[in-house]
Amino acid sequence: MPLIQCIDVQNVTWKSVSLSSPYDLPHLPQNTIHVWRIAVSETQLPKSKFKTILSQPELAKAEKFNQSKDRLQFITAKSFLKILLARYINTTPEQVQFSEELNGKPILQMEFPVSIEFNLSHAMEMILIALSHSKVGIDVEYIDRHLDFKQLIPHIFSTPECHFLGDSNNMINDFYSLWTRKEALVKATGLGISEQLTSIPCLGGPHQVSANIIGSTKDWKVETVKMEGGYLASIAGDPKDDTISFYQAEL
Repeated sequence: MPLIQCIDVQNVTWKSVSLSSPYDLPHLPQNTIHVWRIAVSETQLPKSKFKTILSQPELAKAEKFNQSKDRLQFITAKSFLKILLARYINTTPEQVQFSEELNGKPILQMEFPVSIEFNLSHAMEMILIALSHSKVGIDVEYIDRHLDFKQLIPHIFSTPECHFLGDSNNMINDFYSLWTRKEALVKATGLGISEQLTSIPCLGGPHQVSANIIGSTKDWKVETVKMEGGYLASIAGDPKDDTISFYQAEL
């Protein structure tokens, strides 16, 4: 049975890196995950530049958002992903195109000399992207203290997880911590949100679980990071990926 290890990561340092410089981009070794972040309001590129990077179907999808802030977030996130991937696989952002696996998970449409896996998540102003040579998933959430989250607990979490939250001194933070772990894991495996969500373990420590519950026969490690500004994120990857490096992107 696959083993899932859930842990909290302490004292994370985000290194600032300019994506406009050809020299600043770090190398992605094997057994490593790179996590990049950027806030929508911090991007310096003109929005017209973003639109030249996106394909016509992507621009059409952006226009379907009713609110301008949602359109801007989609355009910024998709452009950021393309700019970042282009630097890692040594091509132009315009040539980075996506297709989908059967489960709907985005993948690179073309094969490149450098094999890379990626996953994107965004919440409010924050955009996070995880990159690795192995399957990876990431989820970021803004801790909304006005959310009536207690009514969601029995629909999302197992009985032991419900008991853990009931005994918590900081229930809302722990709610988002456990939730992002489940989200990151199902995004990494490609399972997506399913009726099995309550059976996917997310408490701290090791857990053995049936392969058909998580949609994978592999072992996984899920690491949770608290961020300033009221955000929290979890990253799911191969246990062999024993290093996570965190970067603040400058565009």
